[in-house]
Amino acid sequence: MTAKIKDQPDFHADVSISVHRGARWEIRAIHAAQTGNPADQRELKFYVPLDLSEPAAEKTYALHISSAEDEAMATYSAPPSLALSREGTLTVRYCASQGTMIGSFAFMGVSSPCDHRYLVSEGHFTLAGLS
Repeated sequence: MTAKIKDQPDFHADVSISVHRGARWEIRAIHAAQTGNPADQRELKFYVPLDLSEPAAEKTYALHISSAEDEAMATYSAPPSLALSREGTLTVRYCASQGTMIGSFAFMGVSSPCDHRYLVSEGHFTLAGLS
């Protein structure tokens, strides 16, 4: 997974990407810190509804703060901040028969408690081996 983060180094998931299918898909990617300290790593996480289906049609979701199972949400963590998506989109193509998911995204997130805005753009991911 890669993305551009305004006023920060580009994001490259160079440690791990995990996918979990529960009430929603949860996609989590970690960018390791140059310090080597796990507490300094950055993270992108997406919560995606399970309504993706065959044939592998592309679906676009609005990204905003929501815990509803039928809505999508994104988070960006750059310690000590955690930003929740306020606006943006995630476009996903899921092919269950091949176990692949391809996506692109851009969103604006606001951190709590400092209300710092993070602009995430030109995001892409390709996942394989999904079941």
